[in-house]
Amino acid sequence: MSAPASRCDDRSLWPTLIDEYLAPPALWPERVYRLPGLRYPAHLNLAEQLLAAAKPGAMALVWRRERITYAELRARVLAAAAALHRIGVAPADRVALRFHNTPDFIVAWLAVQWVGAIGVPIPPIYRRREIRHVLDHSGARVLVCAADLTADVEAALAACADATVAVVTALRGDGDAPPPYPMDSDWPALITYITSATGPAKGVVHSPIDLLATADTYAREVLRVSPDDVCVGLPSIAWSYPPSRQTEKS
Repeated sequence: MSAPASRCDDRSLWPTLIDEYLAPPALWPERVYRLPGLRYPAHLNLAEQLLAAAKPGAMALVWRRERITYAELRARVLAAAAALHRIGVAPADRVALRFHNTPDFIVAWLAVQWVGAIGVPIPPIYRRREIRHVLDHSGARVLVCAADLTADVEAALAACADATVAVVTALRGDGDAPPPYPMDSDWPALITYITSATGPAKGVVHSPIDLLATADTYAREVLRVSPDDVCVGLPSIAWSYPPSRQTEKS
């Protein structure tokens, strides 16, 4: 499937996106960040913040026999960001991600944040009906998918309201990555879908500071994770747990 047409960076796209998908800002929950470590800048790039949080030579990921340092992870993210930029992914675009728990998922997730797009993870156990709903509801323009998970995706796309979603199975190639996009810290960075007893899965919107605050409070203060710890994750990275704001688009 062909890549989406490139669009120029227009920051006016964000208010339009927020007005269309979210409840009025007056109804958003108030954030109360009293800890000194939760004072975030008004503009930031989530991927840049996360990749800069550790020493380059420190271990970032352990997957099977593979050991990936933060420096190596950053290099992979920049290559993937260059690939997204090359196919026309622009800030405020929604980019769906469907992977098993692999380094490629982490790389794609961070690359989406680097270019200022909005990540939309789709759990690998979701089948055609769920995939179709997430793609239609989120307005995704691109779906980055593991090669062995494309069959259900292609079948779902055949019934999507917007059949122009581009499917990409590899984010590699030559070229320089764009500079990290400086998002407003309260803008949407991630939309995750949770099951609902009243109908189809609901999209939950997370901002950069929602995600950073989770790491800087629960992981640091409750779990007391240190740079020397190795954390084992069993659930799919695509699953969402604590909600932030639900999307309002029907």
